[in-house]
Amino acid sequence: MKKKNIFIVGILFFVIFVGLYMYSSSGKISGKSENGMWKATYKKLRDPSEGYGWVASIKQSSKNKDAVVKKVIFQEGDKVLVEVTDFTPGESEDGKVNKINPLVYPDFYQADAPKKGLTYRISVTWEKNNKQHTDTFTLD
Repeated sequence: MKKKNIFIVGILFFVIFVGLYMYSSSGKISGKSENGMWKATYKKLRDPSEGYGWVASIKQSSKNKDAVVKKVIFQEGDKVLVEVTDFTPGESEDGKVNKINPLVYPDFYQADAPKKGLTYRISVTWEKNNKQHTDTFTLD
């Protein structure tokens, strides 16, 4: 009888774990640049207070923090969904000065869910030591 109960509890935990994994992993596509410098995600907003739909965000890894971002492009197939080039400093409503940059405010695009069968890509153009680089990678 004890073995049967242990088996049932084990199966129950397994089903709960698989359900949580599927819930957290569905509703998101992500990718990382080949050099490991950039990571981007396009995920479903689950909290109604955050807004509606899906949001694209980008983060920079700990290396090359002194790189200056010049442009971020988010593509759906061959179509450019958004191109961000304005990273100038700004002031928020409360008077706090913030640098508008995908590294400070990582969310840069909000829209509907990704369409099946289309490829989503991010291109980041950045500069370091007066040399310009572009990293392009796919979100899966």
